[in-house]
Amino acid sequence: MGKWLLYLALGCCSTLLHAQTTADDETEQAESLQAEEPPRPALRSRHQLELQRLQTIWPTQFRALDSEYDSAGALYLPANSSKARGWVILLPGSGQAADAAYNIDRLRHALADSGWHTLSLQLPPTDFVGLYVSPLPPVQPASGQTDGKQADAGGTAEAPETTATPPVEFAADAGQQESPTPTAEVAETIDRPPANTPSQPEYAVRIQVLIDTAVAMARAEQTEQLVLLGQHEGAHWAMLWADKQHAEIDALILLHPHEAAGQTGLEELASRISLPITDYYSIQDQGSTSSARQRLNGSRRNPDRNYHQIILREPAQALREDELVRRVKGRLATFDTK
Repeated sequence: MGKWLLYLALGCCSTLLHAQTTADDETEQAESLQAEEPPRPALRSRHQLELQRLQTIWPTQFRALDSEYDSAGALYLPANSSKARGWVILLPGSGQAADAAYNIDRLRHALADSGWHTLSLQLPPTDFVGLYVSPLPPVQPASGQTDGKQADAGGTAEAPETTATPPVEFAADAGQQESPTPTAEVAETIDRPPANTPSQPEYAVRIQVLIDTAVAMARAEQTEQLVLLGQHEGAHWAMLWADKQHAEIDALILLHPHEAAGQTGLEELASRISLPITDYYSIQDQGSTSSARQRLNGSRRNPDRNYHQIILREPAQALREDELVRRVKGRLATFDTK
């Protein structure tokens, strides 16, 4: 009996020794493969993917527009004529691409056929917002409580030392490196950073700098006419830029303007800008009609008023787009210096 027990013990020891050796070999092999595996590249943001798409689809038209804050891009089409009449810089609306199917793509091709250089911008996304996690407030002990130790003879006790949580920044852009998820207590203290910080400028500042870059590209060609054309929120950004840099361009064209959140209202801008402004809106949309009335009233308070508002009456989107293209081409003809 003792002999069989001895054999059984030896068999168990051999099995355990073999298992341990196999586990060590597998661990060494995994560590070797992990050391040889190259680091994964960071995920591209939606903005970077959109720029890559534009560059792939329109390789001869794509132009890099790197500003102080953004790596951006645009689609350029030269005028299909021996002598260009000028430049038209197009600003799509929020979430629209530089080759947006609605109006923008039609216009940039149609205006090139009419003798205008066109430059359609790819605006950075509006959801680029940095979040700031403020430090937790110091924990104050409750009245009459100590850190678990008995108070000394004098009836006093020292409060426990607390360490403030250092600030942690979280980037909302998908292209940024992932940050650790804040705890429930820390998440309650998330606040926006100060409005004007060097590391995270306001979105409006980034848009204005990008338009500066596009206008500088056009002016480098010594063009005679330069028109800024914006659609939806792009029309608002164009007006905001023109309100400060109106001497750099010759006219503004607004297509179905929408107000960008948190910015100076279109009505107030219309009361200040002295440039020739052409405002197109659809009569089919009651909200659009009401906003158009406000912009018109604002322009009437402008002593240097040069504001033209035009109604698009076609009910179907395809017909309205054709009507808009015809009207924009006709309006640009009034700027022709030939």
